[in-house]
Amino acid sequence: MSTNAGFLSAMQKGDTVVVNATGQWTLANGRTLAKAIDTFSCENAARIEFNFQAVQIMDTAGALLARQLIGRLAHSTPHTVITNPAIEQIFKTLERHQNLDVALPQKSPFLIEKLTHIGKATVDAIVLVACFVVFIGEITSRLLVALIKPARFRLGQTATQIELSGFNAIPIISLISFLIGIVVAYQGALQLGKLGADIYTVDLLAVTILREMGVLLAAVVIAGRSGSTFAAEIGSMKLRQEIDAMRTIGMDPIELLVLPRVLGLVISLPILTLFANFFGVLGGGVMLWLSMDMSAAFFVNQFISGLPPWAFWVGMIKAPVFAAIIAVIGCYEGMQVRGNSESLGKHTTRAVVESIFLIIVFDALFSIFFGIVGI
Repeated sequence: MSTNAGFLSAMQKGDTVVVNATGQWTLANGRTLAKAIDTFSCENAARIEFNFQAVQIMDTAGALLARQLIGRLAHSTPHTVITNPAIEQIFKTLERHQNLDVALPQKSPFLIEKLTHIGKATVDAIVLVACFVVFIGEITSRLLVALIKPARFRLGQTATQIELSGFNAIPIISLISFLIGIVVAYQGALQLGKLGADIYTVDLLAVTILREMGVLLAAVVIAGRSGSTFAAEIGSMKLRQEIDAMRTIGMDPIELLVLPRVLGLVISLPILTLFANFFGVLGGGVMLWLSMDMSAAFFVNQFISGLPPWAFWVGMIKAPVFAAIIAVIGCYEGMQVRGNSESLGKHTTRAVVESIFLIIVFDALFSIFFGIVGI
């Protein structure tokens, strides 16, 4: 028996089918070879012998087709492959490269994978906290040096940061606080009115705005406004290698860039909290006047008489702490920018998210502390 299929031919020798390959097994003849392989068959063979000695030239594309032929015809049939030294070298090269990274990593069990993620996240958090503490230590040391040597204090830059971070944010904080005051007063009057205690809406407004909402609203707005600005400004300077240039000429980036921003925000946030408190109470008073026809004189008297002694000062004590958190995190994340604008966007976002998260955490800690001491 003898059949012919282009570059391939098959001959029967007893119970063995001999497949002879001839011609040029190259990329240029790939279409013809592929068609010949697809149509070639040798059925009912007890054993197959592949003979590539007559192939004139073979490249890696031809070797791939030859492997395809062998795999299709002899995947479950005993077979031998006969080659010349040049073809054998091509086969070995192909096999060596095909065996690279063939074994896929086994997927870890679900529990092990989750525990691994938790462990990595825990280690990253510990490293972040350690680096953050070191950064706070550097800021504190520069502040002590500025107190000992006032000539090194950057008064002009601190005043600029007070204006940019503080005074320029007064309109947006005032508007938001006014609207929140309206919401608190309306909801308080609506719920307390069901109990016949709508007059205590003024007391609710006083405690809510002065103790919690005023400083919290101001801090969250400043975290999104100034915290992101600090990270973006310092991060952009890192990308342009301006901070490296400062160090080269003997200037301290912490003293020049970080300390004025921290002090400026620590000074300006309490002032913004005053505006937030005033406009929050004003918005609540306007709402009560419109919904309950409450006179201004009665509102003021009830507000003063129902205001707890420490309500105002509790909010004001929180303000510089929240300001330090926002400024330090914004500057720290700006200092961590590396490489490209993608890193800048990532650290700017992290500055806002981490600031708001820590503000809420510290607000809860303040509430627990003041509750313990009875304030």
